[in-house]
Amino acid sequence: MKKKVILAFGGHSPEHEVSIITALQVLDNLEHSKYEVFAIYLDRQQNFFLLKNLKNKKDFFRSKRLPIVFGKDNRGGYFKIKGSIQRKIYPDVAMLCFHGGLGESGGLSGFFQSIGIAITCSDLESSSISMNKFLSKKILEGTNINTIQFEAYRTDCIKQDLPGVTKSILKTINLPVIIKPVHFGSSIGIKIARTEIELEKSLIDTCYLDKEILVERFLEKIEEYNVSVFRYKGDILVSEIEKPKKNDLILSYKDKYETGAKKTGKYGMASLLREVPATLPDELRKKIIDQAKLIYEKIGCFGVVRIDFILHNSILYFNEINPIPGSLSYYLWEPIGIDFSELLDMIIENAIYEKEKQDLVRYEPNDDIVSKFINSD
Repeated sequence: MKKKVILAFGGHSPEHEVSIITALQVLDNLEHSKYEVFAIYLDRQQNFFLLKNLKNKKDFFRSKRLPIVFGKDNRGGYFKIKGSIQRKIYPDVAMLCFHGGLGESGGLSGFFQSIGIAITCSDLESSSISMNKFLSKKILEGTNINTIQFEAYRTDCIKQDLPGVTKSILKTINLPVIIKPVHFGSSIGIKIARTEIELEKSLIDTCYLDKEILVERFLEKIEEYNVSVFRYKGDILVSEIEKPKKNDLILSYKDKYETGAKKTGKYGMASLLREVPATLPDELRKKIIDQAKLIYEKIGCFGVVRIDFILHNSILYFNEINPIPGSLSYYLWEPIGIDFSELLDMIIENAIYEKEKQDLVRYEPNDDIVSKFINSD
């Protein structure tokens, strides 16, 4: 019998379109002989729709959008078309392809788990930590993993006391600095400030993108290396390492999703121009792999993630973690013999396997304290 797979994507996020591309790439590479796929699109207003008869990417704009609702009963989590008496559909797993917003930061992971549906990515806790550039770095303090000098500031503090925040940054971190929205991905909103005036302007601009801002020491002449990690039935697997190619001082949204597409014909994160496998010494390769595994463990990740590093003056720094990487980083697994379809099979199989394990671990309190409270004098 075919496994019922929800393919969930979209959402209120600056990376809405990137999420659509990842989902359609997944749809085109799932083996439909094995799976009954239900494409569920979350629009920018956070409404769920079943895209009826979506079989491949060409159908996206012409597929009929049917509003749906989710629920849970004794059989488990389900969805059904809103306002209808049609049958409930009980999926085996939800393949989450969200980028940014509540989708990647754990909100929707928690939602699907709360109604008893297996998920293919990290849970609420791990996703929220991963998508928070400040928290993920703080958790790694005390390990042998280097992080670039950083500070984080709430945007309301910046708006209330811009001179004070600027003074604090200049005192703790030398210029130049790089300013990043704490919760954004895909290089959105990143700015470099080399003077105090540029710093103040960048802080003001970034204030209107996110509720918290990360400020890091900006390092010149760096090399970037990315690697994907996946725990499969207890074993932590590591992909090939890539070295992204960029056209400016920082890897931009355009580098990731536009420039490469014109040259390679690929889309999504797969379109980025890259050197893969990256040419690097064996010692550095081992260090990247070992640290990526440690980060995966420390953050408590699940499913396929991508971990990004920076090399500066022979020192390796952790940059950030992507809990649902663009294109699911399939292009990093292909060089080691795992094609996209096989990777998707492994992701789905692993999600169901882990859900079955978790279902065996439950605490059911026996104390009827509510009745005792109500019947007490």
